[in-house]
Amino acid sequence: MLYLAELKKTKGFIGGIKTELKLIASQGKDKSWSVVSKETTIATEESNNFGDGALVVVTLDQNQEIQGKIEPATGRVLKILQSFSRLLVKSKEQEQEIDQWRQSLQIQMEELSQREIELQTNLSQIAQVAAFNDRHGNSDNYQQQLQQQTKALSQATQKVDRQQMKLKNCQEQFEKSLASVEETKTQLLVKENIFRSQQESLELLNQELRTKEELQERISRLAIESGSIELDDKVNIHALENMPLGELQEIVNKLKEELGRIVRFVNEQEEELTLQCQTIQELEDGLGAANEYDRLNLEQELLDEKERKKMLDQTLVGQRRTLRERQEILRQHLRILERRQGIISTDWEDQVVNLKPILLQLKNQHNSLVQKKSELESEIGQIEEDIDKIKNTLAEQEKELNNNKQDLQQQQEECQQAKISVAELQSQVKIYEEIVQPMQANLNEIKEKFEALGIF
Repeated sequence: MLYLAELKKTKGFIGGIKTELKLIASQGKDKSWSVVSKETTIATEESNNFGDGALVVVTLDQNQEIQGKIEPATGRVLKILQSFSRLLVKSKEQEQEIDQWRQSLQIQMEELSQREIELQTNLSQIAQVAAFNDRHGNSDNYQQQLQQQTKALSQATQKVDRQQMKLKNCQEQFEKSLASVEETKTQLLVKENIFRSQQESLELLNQELRTKEELQERISRLAIESGSIELDDKVNIHALENMPLGELQEIVNKLKEELGRIVRFVNEQEEELTLQCQTIQELEDGLGAANEYDRLNLEQELLDEKERKKMLDQTLVGQRRTLRERQEILRQHLRILERRQGIISTDWEDQVVNLKPILLQLKNQHNSLVQKKSELESEIGQIEEDIDKIKNTLAEQEKELNNNKQDLQQQQEECQQAKISVAELQSQVKIYEEIVQPMQANLNEIKEKFEALGIF
């Protein structure tokens, strides 16, 4: 691309001369020149024939590299100035021609204005008649549109009445559903309160049952330990009185050995029962701090351990009775042996307390509590079923309430939209009435004037 540039020469740092080209303008493809907007300098060494500040012409490629020789710009500048001078002369000639055309057009415009005044005078009556006809046509059109808008307004008003009736029905249905939901929630709350109360009663009943069972167990132990046992002729007193003393001594020794084995076995079972009770207590303590998932596992484990404890209790009751029977048999053998040996002892004459009536009474109370527990658990199960049914009913009612709410909102929106449409139509009808009435009055007045002039 061809550029117009100014040559700049400056002294270097070590005494040399630095030469640069400052780009001023560039020539486009249409041969026109434009100023370089951004200040750009190009370093060069081919400047010995030019002085500082000289105007030169140089060709640069896309990389801003100098192509060819640097030429003086004087001749090109003179050609440009000459061309610009010719353009100025030609522009002045064209301005003179334009002034002549303007004067000619002014004369023609004055003639046209005169002819237009004449035409306007001749067409005035025609224009008035045409305007009257146009106004009359417009009046008819507005009258027709007014009738259409009035009819549409009547239909829209009827639609609003229907929408309001639907809205009222939806409102009543929504309020009815809301009342049903509130009533069902109240029923659910009452049932849940009853359920919690029954649960508390069941817990108290379980505690009472446990207390009765523990009391029954203790009294049973006491009955066994107090010797309240009937041997049912298991000891033949007559045979013991008549058998040799040595044979009787041997029987007593065997009974002592058997009794020792039974005592050890019963003690082991007692220790196992004690450990079982500790395990149950630990599970009950951990149940209160357990989460929902762990609670289910702990409750099942607690039931299993309690069942095991019950089996141990039942087993130990028989074992304790057997132990006491063995002790009583040994006591009677020893008493006969000591008496035959001439030993006087009063330790075997302990009085026996009959605890059977108390045990029977506790058993009856226990059975009554078990019956009450069964009935209470049945009631609780029925209440749980009722609660589930109420919850299902409540879910369906809430779903229906939500649907009714959506219908109500939709009807409210449709009713509001219908009212807006009525308001818009009322506004349009009012506008057409304001247009048509004055227009009709004006047309009637013009018609009367035309009739007076004899135009119609």
